[in-house]
Amino acid sequence: MNTPKLNHRPGDLLLAARNVIYATKDHIEELEALRSFINRDYVSELEQKINNAIKSNLGIEENHAPVLWVRQINSIRIPALRDISFLKTQIEQDFKKDKEYKKILDKLGITDHLRNSVNGNRQSFIELMYSITRELKGKTKTKIVNKGTPEELINRIVNYTSGLDLGSMRKKSKKKLSPNTMSIANKKEVEDIITEVNNICKIASNFFQYDPLIKQRFIIDIIVKNLSTTRKLVMT
Repeated sequence: MNTPKLNHRPGDLLLAARNVIYATKDHIEELEALRSFINRDYVSELEQKINNAIKSNLGIEENHAPVLWVRQINSIRIPALRDISFLKTQIEQDFKKDKEYKKILDKLGITDHLRNSVNGNRQSFIELMYSITRELKGKTKTKIVNKGTPEELINRIVNYTSGLDLGSMRKKSKKKLSPNTMSIANKKEVEDIITEVNNICKIASNFFQYDPLIKQRFIIDIIVKNLSTTRKLVMT
């Protein structure tokens, strides 16, 4: 079996592979008629492999996380990330001339944790909110507000975590690897999965070549691009 060349980040490939599985399940009858190995049992088994790899490598939907605080984090994640992304843009614009924005973003944890938080990494989101609630006050807050950022925005971001014990969450939440720092063993796991998914994609994209809307659901490059576009809508 040839080892596939990973042209995208391993984390993005896993998420794209899961989307391919969704498309395969939607068209299982046609694909099974073409190749008997693409059946419901095989697809379910492959889907489980992908979900396990996503959980172990990306820190998404960790089974060890206490149910209560997982729900609490999930309830604030999207609105908090939108506000933090807007705050990031404000800081970059307001402190562009002296390039001080880089130091501020580092101090607030935005540089290290925002992208992974947008990608669904709960550990990164907890670290991000912990840094912001700890650092976005006093002189730092005053400096940002004086440059033009609405104080209401800052207060809203900090208040998202009101009532949450972030310190305890940080200790209890097992830290996961980011998509860019997977071990060699983990990359081998991704390569094996992508090899199987590519086999499905080649068959499906050829069969649906005259139906571009369906065909693009089996082209990994397109899926990854769409995932990146979705993240940019939150990041910008």
